[in-house]
Amino acid sequence: MANIMNSITSTISDSTDSKAAPTYRSGSAARLSGVPVETLRVWERRYSVVNPKRSEHGQREYSLDQIKQLSLIKQLVDLGNQIGVVARLSREELLEMLSITKASAADSSSANGASKAEANHIRVAVVAERMGTSLVGMCNCSAVLEVIGNGTTMKNALAGWAEVTAEVLLVEINEMADVDLDSIDQIRRKIKAYGGVILYRFARHSVIRKLRSAGFVVARIPSDPKEIEALCQRALVMHVLTQAPTKSHEATQPEVAAARFNDKALSAIELASNSVYCECPRHLVDIVRTLSSFERYSAECQNRNLDDVALHHAMGKATAQARVIMEKMLEQVAKAEGLPLPD
Repeated sequence: MANIMNSITSTISDSTDSKAAPTYRSGSAARLSGVPVETLRVWERRYSVVNPKRSEHGQREYSLDQIKQLSLIKQLVDLGNQIGVVARLSREELLEMLSITKASAADSSSANGASKAEANHIRVAVVAERMGTSLVGMCNCSAVLEVIGNGTTMKNALAGWAEVTAEVLLVEINEMADVDLDSIDQIRRKIKAYGGVILYRFARHSVIRKLRSAGFVVARIPSDPKEIEALCQRALVMHVLTQAPTKSHEATQPEVAAARFNDKALSAIELASNSVYCECPRHLVDIVRTLSSFERYSAECQNRNLDDVALHHAMGKATAQARVIMEKMLEQVAKAEGLPLPD
């Protein structure tokens, strides 16, 4: 940790004037602290991690101390601490907590191998046709994941996993022009998995939506065991959310309808509305696009914290309901103005 702090200080000192206290814009602060700009915005808005000054043009300007603070917070979050807890700590408390956390992790690892006998470990069954060795190797590097089964194809997994039981099914499919959802679901049921994670390199949006609608976590193939851990944890959280009891009035509500308009249909309405005096069609198109985008974001947002996942789940559901209402209004306006509608 001291080396990281020294590296940050050295990097900043080499590029700034020693006569004045330097400040750094969002991009530089993100690069030096290791916190992505998007994450930094969320942390500032939700947890007030730092309070950067504003330039005369309204741009955020971070001090060296604030960048060091962000770097410490990032390290603690990466080690599994909740951002809502560490965000409130002082510099001294962060340093002390980092020291304790690292010491605890080292003691746990040495006392119990990879710590896989602890309650938070996750048993995974892996199906990977091309990159199986690499994916299993990343899982084996994790202190949380334990590989129970390893199949090269879905056919082999269905035929050979008679005694395999796992909590998460982990499937790697490099190119997903289409997907055999029935086979994947059969494997998941066969091994009694609570959740499933599908990893891809290239995929059609329609296939991704199909898998997510079936309850799978879908993401690009990661290169870090920590990312795989987070995806598997999210799959388990999704299972908990779907199994949680709902209020009686919620149970009677129908499922939110799928999107009525795709990007092509929205563009067609937008272009056709250029000849209409009223601006309402274009405004409605913008609203539907924004709601659809945020709905996808809420579904894709990967969080380790159960409360955050539940929050994004609720936001996604509320956004989908708003999107359905605005799609109906757009359809009504399009019919009234004679604008093109999808079949």
